Amino acid sequence: MYEHQHPIYLHFLDRELGSSVDFHATPLLVERVLKILALTCSAACYCGISLIWENPALNADCRRFIALLEESDVLGAVSYNGTVEEFYESRQRLYAHDAQRYPLYFSGGPDGLRTIRATLHKPQDTTSALLKDLGLWMSEPSSPSRDNITAPALQATEDGLQARTDEAVTYRLFHPFLAKVGGTPADTGVISRQISLAYSRHYLDYADGDILTGIKGLSFFDDQLATAFPLHDVPLLLLLLDTAGLSPLIEQPWPTRRAFWDPFLAELRNADGYNLSTTVRTILQAAHNQLPPSVHAHSQYAARTRIAALIKQARHNLETKLPRPYGSWRDSNTHIGEHSTKPLLVHARTSLEALAQALHRSDVYRELPQVERKGDAVTAAITSDPHPATRLPRILLLTATQVETKCALETFAQTLGPRKKPLFGEHTTYFSLGQAHGCDVYLAQSEAGAAGPSGSILTAHDAFRFLDPVLVIMLGIAFGAKPTEQQIGDILISRQVVAYENQRISGPGSPQQLIPRGDRVSASPRLLDRCRTVGIDWTPSAVHFGLMLSGDKLIDNADYLDQLASQFGHDAVGGEMEGAGLYAAAYRQRKEWIIIKAISDWADGTKHERKTERQQLAATRASQFTADLITSGGLAPPPPSSRSD
Repeated sequence: MYEHQHPIYLHFLDRELGSSVDFHATPLLVERVLKILALTCSAACYCGISLIWENPALNADCRRFIALLEESDVLGAVSYNGTVEEFYESRQRLYAHDAQRYPLYFSGGPDGLRTIRATLHKPQDTTSALLKDLGLWMSEPSSPSRDNITAPALQATEDGLQARTDEAVTYRLFHPFLAKVGGTPADTGVISRQISLAYSRHYLDYADGDILTGIKGLSFFDDQLATAFPLHDVPLLLLLLDTAGLSPLIEQPWPTRRAFWDPFLAELRNADGYNLSTTVRTILQAAHNQLPPSVHAHSQYAARTRIAALIKQARHNLETKLPRPYGSWRDSNTHIGEHSTKPLLVHARTSLEALAQALHRSDVYRELPQVERKGDAVTAAITSDPHPATRLPRILLLTATQVETKCALETFAQTLGPRKKPLFGEHTTYFSLGQAHGCDVYLAQSEAGAAGPSGSILTAHDAFRFLDPVLVIMLGIAFGAKPTEQQIGDILISRQVVAYENQRISGPGSPQQLIPRGDRVSASPRLLDRCRTVGIDWTPSAVHFGLMLSGDKLIDNADYLDQLASQFGHDAVGGEMEGAGLYAAAYRQRKEWIIIKAISDWADGTKHERKTERQQLAATRASQFTADLITSGGLAPPPPSSRSD
């Protein structure tokens, strides 16, 4: 689940993001969090250069510490612009309508921005990414982020985007339009948070990053953006640093401990003998994997509370056994130089390794992993199911009807053998179908359609949180869009998916027209490649790659189908009801996805004819193709160091 360390995006430095949830960073908080990161995480951290300069919480000491982190390659500042002058000029243009909120760009010139410079170049400008994300948000009726949206917020967003010229995409752009439609503070929050989500996702996608969790006041974004909880959870990391005897380094201003921070950042942070990140990850990963499924299905807060209780109990049992803090370094007047920095880190690592052993020996948590020393490395071996730390990557299959589920279970029982005991989430049962080419295969069923409490979007969202699959495949039955070129039982594979119900209906005084507004979203290129490979030797039926139409309507009307055909042309190969929900959920969690379905009817008013026979055939064909895909291999993510040569 956590094999690879992702860079950490410093979302908590974003002033606009904080304002959207009434969170205001302080110099003390910023410094503490950055120090926790430096001590416990070997991955780099990064943020946009604008976050550093626009946040008033970053006083002179904070900025000096950030500069030190940047010099040590711990932190990278990102910019789309090539020079400070270009950056300064772009800010003046973007914020001309809101100069009072961004005074640093309208007085003093660019020279004041040279003490911390961007070291990482971002190929796409942020404004373009925000416009695209907001457009997608407005066009997704089944998106989780639209659950609380109101008509005034939606109208103000649409009006603001249409009226925009060169302004930055911040809440100030939409404020006058929201006032015109009688918007409330709730509408303000909806728009502000969606902009912040879009901004953060843009930077997360740039570096395949993750965020810190557990910063008080930012839990809204924890649930939306974090992908590797609890490995970067601030309260748990602080608890472990306290166990290691390093909490005074966090509590005391960094200039008073510069004799520690300078050598640490210069050479010791990434030295194998003194790095704490491996031990920290082992403890948190093991504890999280052993939480019962009922806790996984609840909030991060519930899991954090249980993990903290486990650590505190193990620490209590070790009170007389943990190594003593090194010398009298806790005294703020004690000099710490490089000669004492190394022993401090050795002591800290020894303490954490003792904690890991105590967790293993605990009677209450006796199923936690056995942690043993191998040279200077700490390794964890967990053998208990259902959440082993070294578990195989997981593939998730999603169906939406009983016939689809039964056919899939029968097909995979023939292919992979009898299924194992299922896992039970809070809302969903996960059938364990077996293993293939180093992957565990699971199946879950949603209700028909994307929306609703058990629709595909929420079922997929819950499954991503519970199972953390590496990819998801939606399989089952669909209608064909080209009856003269296709046959019942033909396989349809989504090169793209479009939510066809996102339409504009022309106003009064003109002939009614339906104008599509949904984006065409592409499936995973890797999964498309694997499907093409399987399709070469697939003989039971034809295989069609193309645009899949998706919407909550159960279509069985030739006239309506003709309307859709006129809108999307020859690109559409067929349609179904759950794909839009799948891609919306997968987009939020950055999961690979694809839809594999087979034709059971033509949505032309004849759906009832030989319905059972046709659906059985189509569901079986889709299951067989999917089984061939999985058993052919090539779906497990490659190891981080794999090379083709």
